[in-house]
Amino acid sequence: MILIPAFTSAVYGLLSYTPLQYMFRSYEYDPGRRSACKIYADDASNPACCAVHFEHKIFFGGKPTPELLAFLQNKILTPEIQKECGVIYFFFPNEAWRDALSALYNERCEFRTRSLYVANSAPQKKSLPEKIIPITMRLMESGVGNKVFAISWERR
Repeated sequence: MILIPAFTSAVYGLLSYTPLQYMFRSYEYDPGRRSACKIYADDASNPACCAVHFEHKIFFGGKPTPELLAFLQNKILTPEIQKECGVIYFFFPNEAWRDALSALYNERCEFRTRSLYVANSAPQKKSLPEKIIPITMRLMESGVGNKVFAISWERR
């Protein structure tokens, strides 16, 4: 496992399960900054797995490999770090990670269900009550009154 100095599109791809992935860019590794996150991967240009360590949180991506799990136990979560952080939160994309982390930390892990969801932002066609009609150019060009209010509302 190697320390990658900056996020790459490949690492973002491994973290696509979490909407928090883009927040990390503002915390990229800087040796002089205590709160920076550290990005570890098996390969810098084409990673199959990664771990992003940010304070008391670790985000995993890709597939859990024996190398990454050993690195986690021996280099990332050293006894000093575990003592300093107390509680460490793991974020992972699938059951394979859950099983691997459970096997590694058995009785010390408590798994919770997902609490952050992404809303579908696709526009949806909504029906309006009969007396309410959408503001269109055709309506604006008609003889309807109160156009000043409608125009200012539409520009917001």
